[in-house]
Amino acid sequence: MGRLRIGTFDRSYDPANHEYGYTLATETAPGSLSFGTAEVTTERSNPTSGDRWFAATLNPSFPFATTFLGDYSNIAATPDGGVVAYWTDMREDATFAGVTRKGEDAYFARIGP
Repeated sequence: MGRLRIGTFDRSYDPANHEYGYTLATETAPGSLSFGTAEVTTERSNPTSGDRWFAATLNPSFPFATTFLGDYSNIAATPDGGVVAYWTDMREDATFAGVTRKGEDAYFARIGP
């Protein structure tokens, strides 16, 4: 029997509950439903302000908050027991028509066995 692994967009890294990273949760023993976690991202994103493409300002404290983080995330097990993961985040600037804010881009990582 194998161990369950789950990839998540995770805001637990930020006490203000704004920034998120991508996390891999791995079952500590097969069938235990107890998990250890590891952050996969190398940089966190703040969807509460500064989005270039999918922005709305419903609260003045959060100007240009994103309304869409992207729907591209997944993990896959590798034959050697590792995991490959991809996700979207907002670390990169995006400029269009003279306006620069944060854009959503896809990222990839391999996590060893």
